[in-house]
Amino acid sequence: MSQGMQEPWIQNLENVYHRAQHVLSWAFIGVGFAGSIGNILTLRVFTKMGCSNTFQISCSALAVSDLCCVIAFLICGITNLLGSNFGDGAFFYVGNFVGITFSRTTALITAWLSLERCLCVAFPTKVKLIITHTLTRVVLLAIFFIGGSILFIALMVFGIKFNDDSQSNKTSVIFREYEQPRLNGFQQLLMLLVGLFIPVFSWVSVTICTTFLIVKLKKTVNWRRVNAQAAPVWSTETRGVETSQNQSRSVKEKRAMKVVIAVAGIFLICTAPNSAHLLASFVLRDYFFDGSLRYLFAINSMLCMLLTQLNSSINMIVFAVLGYNFRSTLLQVLSEGFSTLCCGRFSTH
Repeated sequence: MSQGMQEPWIQNLENVYHRAQHVLSWAFIGVGFAGSIGNILTLRVFTKMGCSNTFQISCSALAVSDLCCVIAFLICGITNLLGSNFGDGAFFYVGNFVGITFSRTTALITAWLSLERCLCVAFPTKVKLIITHTLTRVVLLAIFFIGGSILFIALMVFGIKFNDDSQSNKTSVIFREYEQPRLNGFQQLLMLLVGLFIPVFSWVSVTICTTFLIVKLKKTVNWRRVNAQAAPVWSTETRGVETSQNQSRSVKEKRAMKVVIAVAGIFLICTAPNSAHLLASFVLRDYFFDGSLRYLFAINSMLCMLLTQLNSSINMIVFAVLGYNFRSTLLQVLSEGFSTLCCGRFSTH
């Protein structure tokens, strides 16, 4: 295709990009504020519940990572509306990379949550010896250490520079990679970690664990239905005693399993477009921020960022809908906050 035939197509993509940039920036801000409030409430609820088990500890760590991811993309939306362009805004670039890094941290924590539930189902009598509070904290700290290491490598590879435009006689702040050959290895490592290894590992792990949990949950439901129908009449009293003893434990495990399945399912749905986007950037040579398809790449990048932000904002709803203890504690926290606010206004008047 000749250059003359490419220019109108690229011009149309540029026009679409500028329209989408404004709309998606407001979406980043709206979802960012809602997600920040949701994750702060999630942390408050789990703190009030005491984080008494490993599941609550992992969910609290997930809320911390989600909160950082949501705030980073919120900053991207604000800086975009203040006039920074997608490719040249330093603060947008920093917020974008911080948000992506914490989204990878969220992905690893989601994979850990899925694996933890699978072990609880596969080894119900030994799981407390396998997954302890200490092991859970060590794994979560290791995951956050990986995210911090990625940010440290980014600071080594990238930096803020001042770009002088002779035509417009303006100086813009840009976020670009250092042109030093000794940093090429760190750049490649950064791209592989953020763009390939962590997303693929998380996606595959969550998919396998979620499939296992869904199959196991269906088998459990079918087994209980068949067992209840096949039980003799004279054993009704015995069965009732046994059910009362095991029901509370099985209900808690089933609710936790449903929460993990829902969180993992939302994660897979929201990250599937991003996986395709990353794969296309590796396969297509011009599909990058400096290629001929740069505007299409920019539009898809913002859409993937919005889906990632949604994934980090919706977990509180999942916890509240599927978790009875979380829902009751959340209502208590909201009631206490409302009462404190009303008492503060009354004392002021």
